[in-house]
Amino acid sequence: MSHALSTNEINEYFEKIIIPSFLPLAESNIVSVIWDTSGKLVVATNLYAEKFGFTNWEEMQGRNIQLAERQEFPILENSNQETVNSALEIIQQTLALRTRVFTEKIPISAVIIHPFARVFSSTIITYQTPIFHCCGQIIGAQMTITEFNMFGVNDYLSGYHDKSLDVPSIIKKSEELKIPLSRRQHEILFLLTIGLSQREAATILNISRSSIAKTLTESICPKFGIYDANTNTLIEKARKMNMHKFIPSSLCKPWVIVLGQSTP
Repeated sequence: MSHALSTNEINEYFEKIIIPSFLPLAESNIVSVIWDTSGKLVVATNLYAEKFGFTNWEEMQGRNIQLAERQEFPILENSNQETVNSALEIIQQTLALRTRVFTEKIPISAVIIHPFARVFSSTIITYQTPIFHCCGQIIGAQMTITEFNMFGVNDYLSGYHDKSLDVPSIIKKSEELKIPLSRRQHEILFLLTIGLSQREAATILNISRSSIAKTLTESICPKFGIYDANTNTLIEKARKMNMHKFIPSSLCKPWVIVLGQSTP
């Protein structure tokens, strides 16, 4: 029966095996990082470090993301409190997923929607995978990040932040729409018009798929003059009215959507 590894044994494995294997990626156009199980950064690509305002990954080595606060990230130094709170919330949700990687010994992928992003683009996909010692014990996790233009949402959110662009009202309250909708109806319609399935929309809104279907049939479709519950016709009509361009204000907060499995 294998014994639990000591801190020295783990550090030695990182120094002799993991870090040398990872270093050829350091200068690449990849956003990736490896933490140990305590949360300390072991090694990363320079692009990852630059996203947070550092010159290179060595400046971040040894930092513990579990203790993350504004002063830990130069990129946030001049940000308003709303941006800081959103960024720190995303970090905490990312940490929760990493905890699952450690406890369940499985890789986890997630889409992060971050309307107030200053570090990465507004939508990214993260891949977190466990790192095993040769004896079978988990000693860390690697996260790789890919920017993702989610059905055009990224472009609209970018325009929202660029005050020089004439995009005054992409984030709408439900009562500001051409066809009055409740908050929930607006959320459902927006998610469907940007390309998500009813199941995916239900996951994001934390409601059942049957609730989505009922709201569509009994509430949303009749408001658009559709009485046969034809969702495709609804989406087509709503898109012609540009309603897919108006993001519900209730959805403009950090979201982490785990892919390919049920959330706990």
